[in-house]
Amino acid sequence: MCLVNRSDLVPWDIRARILGPLPADHPQMLNLLRTSYLHSPSLLPYNLSTDPAYIKTGSRDQALNFILKTVVKLFKEQRGGFFVEAGAFDGEKGSNTLWLEKHQNWTGLLVEPDPYNFQKLVHKQRKAWASNTCLSPHPYPIQQVLVSISLNDKFILKVLQSVSTLRYSSYLHGYALDAEVQRKTMKKSDKSYVSTQCFPLASYLFALNVTTVDFLSLDIQGVEKYVLKNFPWTKITIRVMVIELVILDHFNWDFRSFMKEKNYTLVAVEYPDYVFVKNNDPILERTAK
Repeated sequence: MCLVNRSDLVPWDIRARILGPLPADHPQMLNLLRTSYLHSPSLLPYNLSTDPAYIKTGSRDQALNFILKTVVKLFKEQRGGFFVEAGAFDGEKGSNTLWLEKHQNWTGLLVEPDPYNFQKLVHKQRKAWASNTCLSPHPYPIQQVLVSISLNDKFILKVLQSVSTLRYSSYLHGYALDAEVQRKTMKKSDKSYVSTQCFPLASYLFALNVTTVDFLSLDIQGVEKYVLKNFPWTKITIRVMVIELVILDHFNWDFRSFMKEKNYTLVAVEYPDYVFVKNNDPILERTAK
């Protein structure tokens, strides 16, 4: 992948103003996003892992297996499409979109704010746009503090002996992770902090001239409702969404009601992942089979 960097063509005041606030569709801001924050899809062969231990940990992921099964069911007949995966990790392990890209000839956008994970993602040679940024919880671009979590050496040796250098997760500072299991894990983790640029979800799509997203995957650790609340639903169509909610131990009725108001039907759930399909989309018929 190559990074197109023409930031010298962008007025300095736009660089200052993307710290927030600035409209999600501001032309100069979209130009800055397009030229300085987006890696183009790779033209090189995939560089996916051949490490048996790495592959084995992915195959044991119950949530990933649930999502993959759902994605295959909904999109097995669709060749070509556009996805967005926010919280893309390294672009391979736990990826909800790699099957669509490899087997169905899709492309899309991968957003991963953690610099460590993003460098790994770039080396996977994915056939999609990629951005080392985060989705803004506001209707405008803003800089936020990203907290990156890695399991400390003692915990890795105890629980994950076959896996080396695991970066567990990342989240925006100030946005609580409600799930008890995540809080327990964080106690056994090391943290690092970095400032990261965030853009509204719509801004990436405006910059890429995308008006229909066939599949949206959100794994953004507590920011999902803020991102969706500020999305311009009348300007861009999202057909199917899988959203990881950080409340793991009970059904989130409030979020279901929120999505119902946005004209979506919940078609599948396996905590912490919820799958929604836009009402009146033909794909809804496949969920009943």
